[in-house]
Amino acid sequence: MNDQPCYPAPAGASDAAQYKAAGALSLAPGAVALALANHRALAADAHAPKQPASAAGLPPLALARAFTTLLAGRAVEQAAPTVNTASVGTITGTSAVLGGNATADGSVRERGVVYSASVAVPTIGDGTKVQIGQGSGTFAQSVSLASNTTYYVRAYAISAAGIFYGNALSFKTLASLSAAIAMQSAEGKNGGNDSALVLVAGGSAPYAYSWRNTTTGTTLGQTGARVAGLAPGCYTVTVTDSTGATTTASATISLWWW
Repeated sequence: MNDQPCYPAPAGASDAAQYKAAGALSLAPGAVALALANHRALAADAHAPKQPASAAGLPPLALARAFTTLLAGRAVEQAAPTVNTASVGTITGTSAVLGGNATADGSVRERGVVYSASVAVPTIGDGTKVQIGQGSGTFAQSVSLASNTTYYVRAYAISAAGIFYGNALSFKTLASLSAAIAMQSAEGKNGGNDSALVLVAGGSAPYAYSWRNTTTGTTLGQTGARVAGLAPGCYTVTVTDSTGATTTASATISLWWW
């Protein structure tokens, strides 16, 4: 009697059940079947000795083992990426920088952020999704938003193992930057000693001011919120907040006669 070569024992009853359920008993040695229950690939043992057909007419196949990768010939366990939501950056009245980080575990075919103004823990199904590339690593993007609004954001990553999210963060966009000039006329004939004060709302302090006499086409040397010694004419001030947002306001100093 010829001795049969010795091979590793089958992977176990659970693998055998999944292997049979996948219809693998009708496959040739070396074929691959997918066990959907635990996301593992199962394969027939190509090295199993050929034996006579069973009574059912099907050749018996050796039970498959788990590969670490299909190419390596081991069963695949789908790794879940770890996702973290990054702190929100550069918040303005119209935008904010949103992003996160996805680890190298698993193949990340899509990554990005999902945000909402009404759902505290947003998902792809109920929030606004912004895709920011693919693969592992850090990612971020400036997103256009409404002013003076509270938002909730989470980073997400999609891999073969499913959809995964980072922690939820909340933030509020700034109120829109606005400005108005209050004239402060001094007593006197023909003007020449008037002043103006710009009143600013919204945006993010500190503010920078640039005044211009549009009648003469000259820029004033004064750069504060209040300017003085103004002659009659049209004046415009440009206000810039700490985020770089700008707004303008204009006013006219009239000629006074007493």
